[in-house]
Amino acid sequence: MSSPAPREFKYLERVSESRFHTTYRIKEGAVEEYVFTAQQIRLFIAYDLELRKSKSEINWWPAGYNHFASAFNKEKFVEKLAYFSEDDGANPNDIINLDKEPPSINLFGVEPYACFAPGRCVRPGYVEIPESRYQDLERSAALQAQLATKGRLRAEERKLQKKLSTAADQHKSSLHFAGSSRNRR
Repeated sequence: MSSPAPREFKYLERVSESRFHTTYRIKEGAVEEYVFTAQQIRLFIAYDLELRKSKSEINWWPAGYNHFASAFNKEKFVEKLAYFSEDDGANPNDIINLDKEPPSINLFGVEPYACFAPGRCVRPGYVEIPESRYQDLERSAALQAQLATKGRLRAEERKLQKKLSTAADQHKSSLHFAGSSRNRR
């Protein structure tokens, strides 16, 4: 089953396949810029689901969640991220958007390899293989390295033997041609 096509965003600008950018106006003329990676978005979605499940404050809070949720919730989507109220008159423990549908990672069109799952990491350009196959490849690479090292050591030993042999030959020849008092007579 293929994932749905990513949606077009107005407030979250796609910078690359796995990065989004947004701006946040602090005051007139002052703007902060934020970049969110696929790993952060995965964490935001996990936090949103945990918040919905507990319906109260939980013991962790991903950095940048409020800025991302604020930008995402401005989008004209059915899905909304839950977050704590920022209104001055509201109770700070009020969670907004619990009644809305939560977003999924597929909504962002992020590839699975761009989101690191706990205990797994498959970088772009790499494939996931079974552990047994990985161990076979690892043993094969170690054997290849061992053979290459042995070959290099033998070549260095032959080179050293040749060098010593050449030095010995030169030493013999220098003794033969060196004039001694006996040879001069």
